[in-house]
Amino acid sequence: MDGIYLINKRRDWTSFDVVKYIRKHFPTFKVGHSGTLDPFATGLLIVLVGKATKLVPYLNELPKTYIATLKLGEATVSLDSDSPITNRADVPVFDEEQINEVLQSFTGESMQTPPMVSALKKDGVPLYKLARQGIEVERKPRRIYISAINLLNYDSKNNLITFEAEVTSGTYIRTLGSDIASKLGTIGHLVALQRSKNANFNVEDAKDVSEIASLQPQSVVKALSHYKQVEVSDEDAQKIKYGQKLRLPYDEQDLIAISKTNEILAHLSLENKNENLYKIARGLFL
Repeated sequence: MDGIYLINKRRDWTSFDVVKYIRKHFPTFKVGHSGTLDPFATGLLIVLVGKATKLVPYLNELPKTYIATLKLGEATVSLDSDSPITNRADVPVFDEEQINEVLQSFTGESMQTPPMVSALKKDGVPLYKLARQGIEVERKPRRIYISAINLLNYDSKNNLITFEAEVTSGTYIRTLGSDIASKLGTIGHLVALQRSKNANFNVEDAKDVSEIASLQPQSVVKALSHYKQVEVSDEDAQKIKYGQKLRLPYDEQDLIAISKTNEILAHLSLENKNENLYKIARGLFL
């Protein structure tokens, strides 16, 4: 059961609901996930079971791709359709070229302020609980990076924009949607959100959580393919298992060591560049 599993999260389920469901069916295993999805969102949730939970911090850092549908002219407190409409505004007339121009203005690095309705905490209290009480607190902007954003569809009759965005971890697509609407001269909120890709895995390969018992674990090598991977000798593989340092002919700061049988062994960190000496940052063998 140890391994990486791809779950297509249902709408109105929290990411923890998925973890709780799996823990209930496999109570002797640790269960974690990579990248929290909002309850109203659907799509790819990478679930890690047993020894594979040690991979969570590595997968959390990887870029993710989302497909979102933005409703223009209506705003909500949560920036999505999980809360009532609080404001309405006129929607200017524009064409797809103008929308594309606005979307492309969001590519690259920027600072984004997290929404009040989020799991971030203020003095130990989740912000969404404060938001429910009508309390708004200052949130520090976060550095994000959007590597690609593209218009998929524009329904001018219903004021709906569907776009795809590849973003760094920690990017709030709800906030991005609201910011897009603002730049278009109106207001807006998301009515649909799907995570389509994460760590080289696609939502098309994910299954409903009810099928967890019959799922096959995914390749750990594929999951970590964003990192520089190097095959080590059997002798070095033994050294890794005993926590010993290695001399390897590389100069990258971080490496993922793989055995000759294509098994992930460890995250290696360069300790001494002059001697090509690497230490074990973390053992990753399952």
